[in-house]
Amino acid sequence: MASLQARHSRKCALGRRPDGTTRPRELAAENREGCTCQPIYFVAVCTDGKKERIELGRNFKLAKRAQTKFQAQEDAGEYQPQKNIGFSEWADEWLRSLKRPKANTVRGYRSTVSYGKTVFGSKRVRSITPADLSALLERLPELGRKPAKPKPGKAPQPRPPMSASTQAKHLRHLSACFEIAKLRGYTAQNPVRGLHVSQRPTAQTNEAGYFENDELPVLFAEIPAGLYRAYFTLALHTGMRLGELSALRWGNVNMTDAYLSVSESYTDGVLGTPKSRTSHREVYIDGGTVEYLAAWWAECGQPGDEVQVLSPPTQSGYLNPKMIGKQLERAMSRAGIPKVDSQGRRRKQHSFRHTYARIVLENGKTLFWLQRQLGHSSYGVTEKVYGHLAREHRQQVAAELEGVFAV
Repeated sequence: MASLQARHSRKCALGRRPDGTTRPRELAAENREGCTCQPIYFVAVCTDGKKERIELGRNFKLAKRAQTKFQAQEDAGEYQPQKNIGFSEWADEWLRSLKRPKANTVRGYRSTVSYGKTVFGSKRVRSITPADLSALLERLPELGRKPAKPKPGKAPQPRPPMSASTQAKHLRHLSACFEIAKLRGYTAQNPVRGLHVSQRPTAQTNEAGYFENDELPVLFAEIPAGLYRAYFTLALHTGMRLGELSALRWGNVNMTDAYLSVSESYTDGVLGTPKSRTSHREVYIDGGTVEYLAAWWAECGQPGDEVQVLSPPTQSGYLNPKMIGKQLERAMSRAGIPKVDSQGRRRKQHSFRHTYARIVLENGKTLFWLQRQLGHSSYGVTEKVYGHLAREHRQQVAAELEGVFAV
């Protein structure tokens, strides 16, 4: 029989009987009347004549659910004793089991594991509680502070602490780690799920910085003709990511039906699939962009299908994000365009993707159409980033309807 029990603190009022004698600190979980502490709940399960205690945290409702689950497994003869494994050992095992081809994704998981090892160490996975996660979250801002890189002749500048958005990302990674640990029998519950919403970091939504329509002609006049102007032109006219444009080949360009086939992305020195879960999508383009691509193809010497549309003469053969950023900064400086937009948002090469989204929404396209073009994993992502632009356009259209109704 899987019984739910609670371990109370030494100072809890339940620790003494009315006659003044001391009670055991571990009582039945339902015996909560008069409790003045927040006890730690655990379930006691007997297997092969041995009693096993499985810590479940301080949330009574979650502990009751876990007890019901254990009882069902015990009744069905499916219960398996939890295995003892330290977090550091399990985290390494989890990383090795990941089937993630993207370098950025794997790097993010590794940094999460590193922070977890610092706080949890070799503590058993089954013993990690929501309170332990709260302790990790308290330390994350400073743990994630990257050391400043000193520049010659300049004093090193302190780096800001880890943002709430990054903390939320690490918490999601840990949740995935503990979910797999549950499947392996290393823990009874995912402690991340035991965190109250008030204990979780809130990811900040950063609105997109973009270029204004009257700034674009001035900016492009300062971008040298050739490879970089071709990149910025296609980035503005398609909304594609840098990695996607870098990996785009002439065989992916359909000038007859006016679309680009996106199935690869070059990021951090690795050629893989695009960022979202959509491994393939078609980006439709207008007639002017088709004519531009035809002229660029001729200027490049009419290359074959396997040649990249934007092929720099570098060792890697792919566009360098740092060089793209430098070219943009120089062009903006020559054109007298500030580095931030009217809302104080920084503008960089990714801003061409945001500018594309702004322009198509202002010209009557829907968020659903934009989602398919940009390759977002869901409509919700598009609405979260660009919903405010769509609302502004709808408000403008509604205002233009003034006086058109008969009554």
